[in-house]
Amino acid sequence: MDPKPPSSDDAAAFRDALSRSKHILVLSGAGLSAASVLRVYQPFEMPADCVRALATPQAWGENQSRVWQFYHYRREIAIKARPNAAHIAIARLSIPALREMVASNAEFTHITQNIDGLSTRAYNDILSALPETEQRSRPLFQ
Repeated sequence: MDPKPPSSDDAAAFRDALSRSKHILVLSGAGLSAASVLRVYQPFEMPADCVRALATPQAWGENQSRVWQFYHYRREIAIKARPNAAHIAIARLSIPALREMVASNAEFTHITQNIDGLSTRAYNDILSALPETEQRSRPLFQ
């Protein structure tokens, strides 16, 4: 029988597992950006069920202007948001020169459903701060 895995709050065990990793896969969704004040269809000063109703083909068919207003509002919020610590940590793992410090033999893949641009901004901010010799990385979303 396999030993019990370490608890998820054991930082030392996580660092050890990360350092031995060959492949790092990050799957992210809306929760990643929640700390950047981007809620999942929450703002817009209306009940959540009404907001969810705007993200449907039926809503588009009934009132295109209202749907456009809603998504324009969402874009404005995303533009004002800043990458949070999780975006930055994931971005750092995606840059080989930085990943080598914590997982020297690992490949890295980040799969996300997010379209807010915060992961890309975090990546570009970190990459632009690095010396050119450490910038050897394939561009994200370009």
